[in-house]
Amino acid sequence: MLCTGIDEAGYGPVLGPLVVAAVTFDIPDRCQKPCLWSLLDRVITPHSRPPRGDARLPVCDSKKLHSGPRRFVQLERTAAAFLGLDGGFPGTFEELLRRLTDAIPTHPPLPPWYGRLNLRLPAEADSAEVRTHTAALAAAMRACGIRLVSIRVVLLTAPEFNHMVTATKNKSAVLFWATMRLAVAAMSLGAEPHTLLIDRQGGRKAYASVLLRSLDIDTLHVLSEDDEASRYTLTHLPHLTEIGFYKSGERQHSLIALASIVAKYVRELSMRTFNGYWRSRIEGLAATAGYYSDGMRFFSQIEPHLRPLGIKRDSVLRIR
Repeated sequence: MLCTGIDEAGYGPVLGPLVVAAVTFDIPDRCQKPCLWSLLDRVITPHSRPPRGDARLPVCDSKKLHSGPRRFVQLERTAAAFLGLDGGFPGTFEELLRRLTDAIPTHPPLPPWYGRLNLRLPAEADSAEVRTHTAALAAAMRACGIRLVSIRVVLLTAPEFNHMVTATKNKSAVLFWATMRLAVAAMSLGAEPHTLLIDRQGGRKAYASVLLRSLDIDTLHVLSEDDEASRYTLTHLPHLTEIGFYKSGERQHSLIALASIVAKYVRELSMRTFNGYWRSRIEGLAATAGYYSDGMRFFSQIEPHLRPLGIKRDSVLRIR
């Protein structure tokens, strides 16, 4: 049975990319629920702050994991441990992006700060510790018969995001497009039963009509559309496929939580290249996470430098 979790990072900020991630695992049919928290409970935990002496990796909502004084180390340790399952952890950000986006490429031209992708990885986490966690994950997965199938991302830079929002006049439609792009790619990974778990997008409860349009299908079966989840069976495929959108999905499903961590990690690395580019040109410029208030502070400081550098405003500042 294939199981995919999908989530995003960077939907709200005014600077930096929108990143949507999908993680797909092959989980034995005998497992009644595709829950890594229970299947791999010896090596991972749903708690963002495990008690002292608990060496398990936190797999939880990335916003909770990426908090506190060591927030990036915590985020990177978990992300890198899982990413290392697929042929070892990449040595640079560029290698990571090529691995995660090779089947779902982004569209050039990229803004100039994406020329700084030689950022060494892991950026802050201890590489030996990451390898130890990866080895422990691999052993626990073998013991349970679990296999990592794919980790993929869609990364929309500010100019790509702005172009799509202008064309659709709907920010949420852009997020849904990126989500469906990953969902379609995941559904092509095998001919066995497949469950897709997606964090609910905004307050929407009814997804049937947009799924029919996005997937170019005629029918689907509505399993539920309530406060907690919107679930559908896709009847056009030769194998059973269920797709669900879950309220606070990172708390309900481990695969959504892991997807949120991967998406957040890629966005944070992108912001490091962005901040590094501008701080190397403007003395005393404080870094930004890109959210509205501080993002507008940052933009007001770099705006006078855009024209001399040949950079357009909409290559930096997102329109919504």
